[in-house]
Amino acid sequence: MRRLEQADISTFRDVRFVLTDMDETLTYQGRLAAETYAALENLQAAGIKVIPVTAAPAGWCDQMARMWPVDGVVGENGGFFFRRCEDGHRIERHFWHDDKDRSVVAEQLAQIGRQVHSAVPSASFADDQPFRPCLCAAPRCEGAARASRLLRPRHRSQPFRRTLHRGFHQRCAHVFVLSACGGCQHRD
Repeated sequence: MRRLEQADISTFRDVRFVLTDMDETLTYQGRLAAETYAALENLQAAGIKVIPVTAAPAGWCDQMARMWPVDGVVGENGGFFFRRCEDGHRIERHFWHDDKDRSVVAEQLAQIGRQVHSAVPSASFADDQPFRPCLCAAPRCEGAARASRLLRPRHRSQPFRRTLHRGFHQRCAHVFVLSACGGCQHRD
């Protein structure tokens, strides 16, 4: 395999979309570099649609869709797709679940959150963003193995998957994410 910069430019003439992770792919240590922003602008100017795909909460994704030179954002492990409207000011929101099912899913996530907290009293949920309609994330320092066992799906046919994700945080070595869309994956 060759590095992208070694490929002939004609290799990319038919590229219409770039779907990319955000955390530590577009960003580095939580920040979007000016060079990366400029590259996103250049791709957009060339007519290539750029869509970050991330586990980030809806509040962050709303900001990305509004402010970044991207054509939309898939967030919360596939729970939704946000994109800026043609007028440049409003956001068009499409959710995995339709309106009538979202309140049911929200209650299911809340119930699982209560079960986790009951089984692991030291569990605390992520407080970085209150606008998080499709998943429930909780940084965990201790008890991660116990939380992992608790979050394993009992039946593959359940309406959502529960997965333990390991993340990198200054004080915590683990994060578990409860996602309502089934698009989760285990990540080391």
